[in-house]
Amino acid sequence: MCSAINDSLKSGKTSLKRETSKIYNIKQKEVDSNSKVNRCTENNLKKGNIKIEGRRLTIGTSTHFSHTPREYSTQRGVKVSRRKKISVTVKKGSKKKMPHAFIVNPGSIHGGNTMIWIRERSKIAPVKTVSIPQMVENDRIKDNISKTMIEKYHNRFEHYWNRNMKKMR
Repeated sequence: MCSAINDSLKSGKTSLKRETSKIYNIKQKEVDSNSKVNRCTENNLKKGNIKIEGRRLTIGTSTHFSHTPREYSTQRGVKVSRRKKISVTVKKGSKKKMPHAFIVNPGSIHGGNTMIWIRERSKIAPVKTVSIPQMVENDRIKDNISKTMIEKYHNRFEHYWNRNMKKMR
């Protein structure tokens, strides 16, 4: 039944948002904006799926993951061993230090988007982390989503089956 599949896809998307935000330091709204449910039809049951798209995410104040120190401060004249070390939280409960990263404020010193940058060979680039599709590929997240969708499908299939049988009597 197509309705049962569509109901399980809808609950799968909700479960996807919840499970991803439990493990990773990301808001459910961001996961929701990068995922889309394609509903199945009576003629094409294989059409139903959840599509997740997204680019690799950056680290900064107005971007996705938290970091310390929170704002730009000049490190000019400070010995390298005494400079502020940057800590980043991508997964909840695990703070990682990035010893060679630094904070740059491309907009201005008094506001704007403060981002974490790192020197890679001959160029300087913003630090990029995982994308939302990579987060969903986590085994714990995939298992919980599939379990939720299967339970929902069985419940809704039984519901629609009973409802149609009552109509036929």
